[in-house]
Amino acid sequence: MDNIEQLLVSLRDPSNPGYRRAVAHALTLAEQGGAAGEQLAQAVFPLGGHALTIGFTGALGSGKSTLVDQVAAEFRCRGKRVAIIAVDPSSPFSHGAILGDRIRMQRHSGDDGVFIRSMAGRGAAGGLAPRLLEAIAVFDAAAWDVVLVETVGVGQGDTLVASVVDLTAVVLVPGLGDEIQTMKSGLLEVADLFVLNKADLGVERLHTEVTSMLELSTSLHTDSAVVPVLRTIALTGEGVPLLVEAIDTQRVSQLASGQWQRRQQRQWRQRLSSRMREWLWEQQLAPFLAAEEETMDQLASAIARRSLAPELAMEQLRNLWRRREV
Repeated sequence: MDNIEQLLVSLRDPSNPGYRRAVAHALTLAEQGGAAGEQLAQAVFPLGGHALTIGFTGALGSGKSTLVDQVAAEFRCRGKRVAIIAVDPSSPFSHGAILGDRIRMQRHSGDDGVFIRSMAGRGAAGGLAPRLLEAIAVFDAAAWDVVLVETVGVGQGDTLVASVVDLTAVVLVPGLGDEIQTMKSGLLEVADLFVLNKADLGVERLHTEVTSMLELSTSLHTDSAVVPVLRTIALTGEGVPLLVEAIDTQRVSQLASGQWQRRQQRQWRQRLSSRMREWLWEQQLAPFLAAEEETMDQLASAIARRSLAPELAMEQLRNLWRRREV
């Protein structure tokens, strides 16, 4: 624990020559988990709660990396220290990642006010990385003003980023099919901002569809917050200052309405439930299934032969579980 305490001292002092090295080390501990990772998580938690975290999600090819790069530059112009977590897709075989998103952000390499960390998705759901929340907590405790999270290119139903950040920007571009289907997938509910990127390609139809769906949502749910729809051209930076202003406006508005606090409570409730499910699996369900491996094979074989219904197989497993618990 002494080493963790020494690390915390370095994390809290950006003027320290070893500060960036300490942040990198803390991020590595957070990603690795284990006893040291848990100690670090407990130690940094009371120091957080100050950074603004923004998630950028959207389909492959929507220009998220370039947009995040431009947003980081705009925040830097406003005197904010910016951390970027770029989640990259992993190989399904080795679970390694190319970590190519950093290539698009090289102009920040000499800026001490920007810290870029790539994380491999490792097959985690929702375009996220397994220990993304812990990495965010490190940046928060290390006094970064803004944390930008870029997800892996995701599909219509991948909305998990909204459970780990303060604000979610859904990035859309024209020409990726029937854009209206995206609105039916849950992204409408989690988006705090819609960003229509590559606006130079023509986004009038897309803008009309998005605003129409937002108007319908507002009419059905009178407590729905106003969700801005913005246009950007990430390659040139056009529209990015307005996007950053909209982010600030959303934060102030949601704090004033109490939505910010309600979201925080809802997110932590979800995280506690998720951690309890993981704990139950590790402590009870995984050992039970390992002990009943032969039974599982027999049941699976019977189901495959259509001689046993899956529901009856589940009932047998539940009875085995009950007898084990007695």
